[in-house]
Amino acid sequence: FLLVAQDFFDGSLLAQRIDVNGVPIGNPFEPKSSVIGSSGDGYLVAWLTGNYVLKCSPMSADGTLAAPNGATIASGPYVYQSVSISHDGTNWFVGWTTNQARASRVSEAGAVLDPNGVLVPVGTPSTQNIYGFQVVGRLGGGAHAIYYDYRTSGDANVFGIPLSAANVPGAESVVSTGTTTQVRPDFSEGPDGQVALAFLSRATGGDRILVQLLDASDQPMFPEPIVVAAGASLGKPGIAWNGSTYMVVWSDGSVKGRRMLADGAFVDAAPIAVMSGFDVDVAALGEDFCVVCSDYSFPPNPQYIGVFERRLSGGGALLDADRVLLGISYAYNARIHAIDDRWVATWERHPTHDDPQSTIQYSFIHADGTHTPEAWVSTSSGGQPDVAFDGAKLLFVWRNNSLANANNYIAGRLLNLDGSVASANFTIAEATGRQLRPTVCRNGDHFLCAWDDQRNQVAFYDERTDVYGARVTSSGTLLDPGAFPISAGPNGEASAALVSRGPGHSLVALTRFELEQPFDSYRMGIVRVGVPGDLTGDGFVDGADLGSLLGAWGTDDAVADLDHDGTVGGSDLGMLLGFWT
Repeated sequence: FLLVAQDFFDGSLLAQRIDVNGVPIGNPFEPKSSVIGSSGDGYLVAWLTGNYVLKCSPMSADGTLAAPNGATIASGPYVYQSVSISHDGTNWFVGWTTNQARASRVSEAGAVLDPNGVLVPVGTPSTQNIYGFQVVGRLGGGAHAIYYDYRTSGDANVFGIPLSAANVPGAESVVSTGTTTQVRPDFSEGPDGQVALAFLSRATGGDRILVQLLDASDQPMFPEPIVVAAGASLGKPGIAWNGSTYMVVWSDGSVKGRRMLADGAFVDAAPIAVMSGFDVDVAALGEDFCVVCSDYSFPPNPQYIGVFERRLSGGGALLDADRVLLGISYAYNARIHAIDDRWVATWERHPTHDDPQSTIQYSFIHADGTHTPEAWVSTSSGGQPDVAFDGAKLLFVWRNNSLANANNYIAGRLLNLDGSVASANFTIAEATGRQLRPTVCRNGDHFLCAWDDQRNQVAFYDERTDVYGARVTSSGTLLDPGAFPISAGPNGEASAALVSRGPGHSLVALTRFELEQPFDSYRMGIVRVGVPGDLTGDGFVDGADLGSLLGAWGTDDAVADLDHDGTVGGSDLGMLLGFWT
């Protein structure tokens, strides 16, 4: 092997050959450049003179150049970037980018066979912004030109173009194809113990908003999710139930909504145009829905983002003449929930577009569309907030510290319904690595918070997360100081969404990277937290729970009513027996 390293302080280079056991061979030397290719028998090194001339020379094992002044591969008023070298068994291939991608052959003796290179036809139509460009020699002669870009809907994909032994480009193809990636879940309670799970299925140029309905036993009601919308680039969905219909919202450059019945049938043949914006969420209050989003349109400057809301009736009519501004500055990651006779929205607000610091803001939105002025939950830096309601107090949770800080942890604060402070800020979870993207729901006698957690990362730059959780009482007492794993594994779990399924029992939707064929991508799944059917709270479903259920027979006891149909009866008995431990 030839190892090349750069001195951190003065930028100088040093090269050293080593054998397969890591033992040095010969003496170290200072190479002309770090751009070096190997044929197995020799080396070719390429370097720049100024910014505008690209040169090369064969190089011996001790760093001696066959042509110290170099042979000119290309010259012109360009900055040469992503220079790479490979060998095809006969010739060297040198690739680079300027305002184009090009490749040139160089003979074993160092003669440039394609001065100024051959255009590599990247993109159809041609794209100027490619990344990681490199040429790799291939068996039988020629090379592969490999690179990635964001040409389709902002999705990164790897592409390749074959180059023949004569350096003639072939057709471009995408290399990084795979199954769709499923991310960004959102839950909604529905009728008769049903819940709906909305999520985004992503593929280059082919995103979809999907909904799967789960019955009272948490089982999928359909073999495949329902396709609500499809498009080239769709934003995360939100979903809410108003007692008769679901409203599913998403963005595709503007905010759209579509209503669905409990059996999965659509009320709207085509989506409803709600407002311009992105980063959406929705909640129901009585028959009406309220949608929140962010948008760059206030004031009309891309350095400003505002948070907006707009209400819709259960019949799909827009109840506000226009969207309503809730918060200004650089504000996004808005969430909304219904509480008693109004909604509460929360979001993060940055002082400017390039300031990583932010505060957690909120506003109450009344049923008639009026709202309170935005106010802060916490002035400490944070983001990605969520909120839940216990009937008397609001628990706000957020990621503390900006993403520029290496120590992100989950914090919370309780507020009263009049906006007065009910607790100081307190830490819900702080561990090694980052704690990110919290969400919270009310679950019986306590709040349940879940988040993405990097405490199990194997290195600082290991971005894989697990999903952890903790319970918090209405007084702000943390019941799980060390937190507990909801889903943890080597492949990565992320993006939790929560819904309560009765006292002490919740569902967590999350995305997990599945290596099993045919997936090899992030896929959506659910995890139970708590033991369903455990009416006594002892961690088991047994005779004691059966006695509790029979004692509540015929009543509307919320704990024993496992199917949430309003009456404890035979269906609940069947579910309890199914959970028997």
